[in-house]
Amino acid sequence: MSQQDKQEQLQQLYVQQQMAESNANALQERIELLQAYMQDYRSGLEVLKKIEDKDAGEDMLMNIGGNIFVRARLLDAETVIREVGSGVRIEQDAQEAKASVEDSLSQLQERSGSLSAQYEQLVTQAQALNAQIRQMVAQMQQLGE
Repeated sequence: MSQQDKQEQLQQLYVQQQMAESNANALQERIELLQAYMQDYRSGLEVLKKIEDKDAGEDMLMNIGGNIFVRARLLDAETVIREVGSGVRIEQDAQEAKASVEDSLSQLQERSGSLSAQYEQLVTQAQALNAQIRQMVAQMQQLGE
């Protein structure tokens, strides 16, 4: 193989390695976004579980995020208002809302697991390409000496 062929092969490997790293970074961002959504759903689920045992008119502390709580009075423990997307909110039975949140959380966890597996494959691929690049560079340096 000529020196020029080796240079071209090295460039191709480098481009592949950079693409694998770029795709892995994009997947990592999506995984982090999914984790934020999952945390939001877990927080909502926690509140739904807390109000299950409460009666209408009962006072309670509501976590509004960032370890900040407000005093609140539960007007209706049986019905909640839930956003279903694009700013649309519906009134829903608390148990139905809880089941829906649990289902959404399960789907998010499944998607996160799938993305994590893809991420691991891309990282492994990038590492293998990086090893090939290092090996080719070392061989080219030995031949050049």
